[in-house]
Amino acid sequence: MTFNIAEAIDLDQPEPFHCPYCGQHSTLRDGNNYSTRQNVLRLDGSKHGPIGISIAAATCLNPDCGEINLGISLEKVDYRDGGWRFEGLINQWTILPESSARPQPDFIPDQIRKSYTEACRIKELSPTASATLSRRCLQAMIHDFWGIDKGNLYKEIEALPDEVSQQTIEAIHAVREIGNIGAHMKLDTNTLVDVDANEAAAMIDLIELLFDGWYVDRHNKSERLRKMTETIAKRSGRKDGTDVETTTEVTESHD
Repeated sequence: MTFNIAEAIDLDQPEPFHCPYCGQHSTLRDGNNYSTRQNVLRLDGSKHGPIGISIAAATCLNPDCGEINLGISLEKVDYRDGGWRFEGLINQWTILPESSARPQPDFIPDQIRKSYTEACRIKELSPTASATLSRRCLQAMIHDFWGIDKGNLYKEIEALPDEVSQQTIEAIHAVREIGNIGAHMKLDTNTLVDVDANEAAAMIDLIELLFDGWYVDRHNKSERLRKMTETIAKRSGRKDGTDVETTTEVTESHD
């Protein structure tokens, strides 16, 4: 599970951490790769009463990454027993990374990854726009992975091969319909049908599932088959189509 740095203000013990930049797992330890600060804001007239800001930051321990995760929480505060107490979350924000997008391998086409990343980045700010991007991403995946291009997403989904489960097809159709809502007006042209954040997040979840089930699975199978072929070739004395034993015999006959 991805660790939300904005929820890490009250970290009292080492916490498992999944870096959203590189995907590596590590542990947050206060004073090592994790730090927090709290400040009371001197404001009059707030409907929340006295308030304060908590800041939490963490760095990824992967030497090839080292990226910063930064979160801010706005909280109610109360002065008692000689000090300010932070209690009662008002709101929280993850500042870095800007997007909740999972790192995706480069064997997924760049434009598809860009659409996915942008859909993740704006899903809270504009779920409707995020849904439209997710729909575009899904259609591009069908074009690229399956080689199906009929100029109409409904027809393209219906043309998916039998190896794609019916459950998956139904889920893709659901995403198509939400994306349509996000991209088009109702009959009442003054009303744009909104997509809520949960629907936008569900669309992104499906795209991530298809990344794994289509692209990653294909890549992993290809790598396993390549390694198996190399292993078998070595054991049989053959590599790159050349019989090692025959080559040795021919060389000896010339001597």
